[in-house]
Amino acid sequence: MEPAQLVAEELKRGTLGERELTADLQQALERHCSNLVTLVQSLHASGRDRDAIRELVAVMLRSYEDDLIQVLGKDE
Repeated sequence: MEPAQLVAEELKRGTLGERELTADLQQALERHCSNLVTLVQSLHASGRDRDAIRELVAVMLRSYEDDLIQVLGKDE
């Protein structure tokens, strides 16, 4: 599986995949996902198991998602 596809699939599983983000937050999310793609590539190249990589990406996205949702909640 391609790293970008793995990150996109995990992102869709979370709450952020259902919310509209401001342009600034969307750009921040895109930068974060780009960094995750690079991380996935590195972990794959080092021989890490695909399921372990997917779990790590999911954990990192949930953490980032929690932070963004808190910011979104302050604006409402």
